[in-house]
Amino acid sequence: MARWQYKVMNELDREKAKTPRGWPQLGPTGSFRLNGSSTRVSYKWYGAEILQFRIAIVLYRNDAKADGETRYMIARPIAAISVTLTATRIQEHLISCQVRFLSGDVVMQARYHEETCGGVVYDAIKTELAASGKYTTWDLATLKVVHGSKVLNASCQLRRLMDGSGKGNGSTSTSAMGRGKGKVLKKPSKKPSVNKKTAGKHH
Repeated sequence: MARWQYKVMNELDREKAKTPRGWPQLGPTGSFRLNGSSTRVSYKWYGAEILQFRIAIVLYRNDAKADGETRYMIARPIAAISVTLTATRIQEHLISCQVRFLSGDVVMQARYHEETCGGVVYDAIKTELAASGKYTTWDLATLKVVHGSKVLNASCQLRRLMDGSGKGNGSTSTSAMGRGKGKVLKKPSKKPSVNKKTAGKHH
């Protein structure tokens, strides 16, 4: 289920849908209602129009506490940002990273030392996306960087992407910031030793 973010205003300002600042997050109930067939949420907000920029909905209601004055809310889903990373070794300790959207558009291209952690790459991508003015802090928090078939782990050193180590890439079930838990392998318990001299004797 998509989560939603919103802005409330006294006068309708469609340009506010284009600014990345000032977007609170709707809770589970509000998000559920906006995902469903009903356009009402909480104080009986009614759908007025759909904005094409970043796909936002304009809602309105008459405020009984303000002599029926019209209030507006612009709501838009929190983006699920997924990008692909291509890493290429260009020198002994230097790795070139190219990041693209699934559409193929390049987000950024940079060179890093092989011991640089994935978290640095995440931060650089977020900086580029934030500079575009299209994404809110809620959108950027969803960022997922995929290398091959696996999600890049923030604690993974880039050199591990080159040697194909499973520890370096994380897994498809690991969160984008690498907080997944690893498996704990237990050592098999040793069988108690048997004294051959007393074996078979009963008291």
